[in-house]
Amino acid sequence: MKAIVLCGGRGERLMPMTEDKPAVLLRLCGKELIYYILDTLKEAGFEKVTLALGYGSKQIAALFDRDMYCGMKIELSHSDGAGTADAVYKALGNDEQALVIEGNCLFNCDLKKFMEFHSEQNAVCSVMTKKCENNENCICVSVEDKIASAVMREPSADKTGFENCMTGIYIINKGIFDDYNCFDGQDLAEVVITAAVSDLRDVCVYSDEFYWERILTPKGFLKCQRDILFSDKLRIRKLTEGNFSGATLIAPLYIGKNVTIMPGAVVEKGAVIDDNAVIKRGCRVTGSYVGINCVVSENSELEEAVICGGAKLGRGVKCRSCSVVGTNSSVGAEAVIEKEVRIWSGRRIDGGSRLYKNVQTGRARKTIVDEEGECSLGGGQAGAEELVRFGIAAGTAVNIGEHIAVAYGGEEHNRILQQALVSGICSAGANVFDLGNVTLPQLMYAVKTLDCKFGIYVGINASGHIRVTAPCGLPVDRDTELAIEKSYNERSFRMSDFRQYGRVTEHSAGEELYIRFVDSVLPSGFSGVNAEIRTSDTRAAVIADRLFHGRNDIDGEKIIFHLSAQSDKCTAYTELTGYVGWERLVNLCAKIRYEKGRSVSVPYCFSSAADILAESEGGRLYRYYSSSCGEDAEARSAAAEIGNMFVNDGLYLAACICGYLSEKEMSLYSSLKNIPDVYSTQRYVTFGGKSGRLMEKLAAESAVSGEGMIYGKDNSRAVIRPLRNGNGVMIFAEGASSEFAAALCDELQHKIKSLENEQGLS
Repeated sequence: MKAIVLCGGRGERLMPMTEDKPAVLLRLCGKELIYYILDTLKEAGFEKVTLALGYGSKQIAALFDRDMYCGMKIELSHSDGAGTADAVYKALGNDEQALVIEGNCLFNCDLKKFMEFHSEQNAVCSVMTKKCENNENCICVSVEDKIASAVMREPSADKTGFENCMTGIYIINKGIFDDYNCFDGQDLAEVVITAAVSDLRDVCVYSDEFYWERILTPKGFLKCQRDILFSDKLRIRKLTEGNFSGATLIAPLYIGKNVTIMPGAVVEKGAVIDDNAVIKRGCRVTGSYVGINCVVSENSELEEAVICGGAKLGRGVKCRSCSVVGTNSSVGAEAVIEKEVRIWSGRRIDGGSRLYKNVQTGRARKTIVDEEGECSLGGGQAGAEELVRFGIAAGTAVNIGEHIAVAYGGEEHNRILQQALVSGICSAGANVFDLGNVTLPQLMYAVKTLDCKFGIYVGINASGHIRVTAPCGLPVDRDTELAIEKSYNERSFRMSDFRQYGRVTEHSAGEELYIRFVDSVLPSGFSGVNAEIRTSDTRAAVIADRLFHGRNDIDGEKIIFHLSAQSDKCTAYTELTGYVGWERLVNLCAKIRYEKGRSVSVPYCFSSAADILAESEGGRLYRYYSSSCGEDAEARSAAAEIGNMFVNDGLYLAACICGYLSEKEMSLYSSLKNIPDVYSTQRYVTFGGKSGRLMEKLAAESAVSGEGMIYGKDNSRAVIRPLRNGNGVMIFAEGASSEFAAALCDELQHKIKSLENEQGLS
């Protein structure tokens, strides 16, 4: 009788363990699964075995030198079809019958008795079955006088008579294929054998007590490892002995060749440490598989996890039950991979991340609120589930009963995301002012006037990002950011009883109140000003038209204001001035404030022209940090004044300027004469090392500032600020011309890249 092993299965449910190899090449206690099957066939007396190949065929073929294994001839059969029926039919060749074994099984049954049974029954097909307590993922048969009478997949508990689970071990007579099409990706068991049973053809059932486990999931893979180590029923049981001074090893376990286990590490029973792996000090490995060439860094904890070959775990990483880290993936320090979460091959997980979902593409980053108050959820494609979670985190960051303002912009589907956010906030016990579909500056204004702790804007761009803002567009303080980030990333939520749920107040009057606010700085009619507001935001365009169109002096100076996508900034253009940048317009508005005896507060990285202007005008200028820890309290207080909104509201900025020009009856060109014109640019530079060490290197040539380093050269100046995500720095450069500013950026970028390449910096 011929022996056929089905080796072409991709093992979809095992992914990413089988992302780069077929299931038969998974290693159990230092040996590929296919070898265990071949050993059992050799013991049954087979001298020749045919491997039916598909996915990963070259890898399997490479295992067998000269097509031999332990004296057995190994033949390879390639099938173009996607189904096991076609694979078996082609592997049969000219033979009339074969013992067929699915290659994802570990077993120790007596194959000789099974073959004798089939011969005695003279059946078209015989299936080996086993009574299993759990029928999940099993095809079961009911039996009448050793003949299968019905087939059912995963029968429920009330379906009595279906206790016999097919094990993936069959004896097939070639004649079974005569009446069934096996060339269209059909499965041998689910289609061909099931059809034969339905047609009352003799499919005999052989049942016995023996060890059998089908490896379909990471849990099943780990169970097989433990069974090899623990079970006396398996003749393939293997215990490992070794001398690893200073490490605690609790048998039974398996340790491969050239393994390093450092002093202070604890490897507990049931663990499998494959060849060339490194387990560093303070690690605890329990019932887990650590693949070839893996590195598990100090103080990491593996609890029944699968770490595939070449993966690197940083210090303090925790991998929970049945989690999987794919081949050659990298997990940053202190990351937590939660139960049953899988990371696909070659992925990079940032330090401090806490993963509750699989990572199949890109990389996983710890969710943070960045320097602009923006936050990307779900990789920038956030669904309602992520918004509910962020809402709970935001509600947890404030006291029960405090208020958070919420709004959305852009497409109407963002309304659904906003509602999910509101539900999360209220379930944590916080109250919500629901502003509906408004512009970002309208939310900033509402946070101030409604005395909210902060506001959240959904849909600031097409990728589904959100923005968190304090009153008047200020960035929220660092304590609040940390509270939200910690709650979101670690799921350390405050779940209130439904009697403590927050309430939702629809604030439909928010837009009208904002319009009145902007209207307050405009005269009833312009004198010498003919303003046009251009914007891609249709809602902002309607408001602008309402505020400016009826006031314009058609004979006045034509000023075209361009609002940014989120309406938080604007630029201007006239025939005399040409293009006027946002920073210069802000400085013009600051001058207007100084003339009225008011102070001004701007972001820390704002142009130094603001300082020159404040000194010449005798004004009081403050600078607030993007990541405030309280040291800039006076600056934040000044920035939160409603009149300071022009720094973060492009429409209000345009209104203040138009109102001033109309009152003074002067042109934009003449009003800018005493406003310093400094050209600025900003650039993001990636950096593979630690930002702290980079800043130390730059400190010798720079002055330490409140948020980074100040680097000056000739007529140029730059602020270098490390980003919160640790992936690089932002350069804010300014000079007497745009060429000077760009040249300084180029110089600093080259310097940073040179420092990155220095040995030991990264």
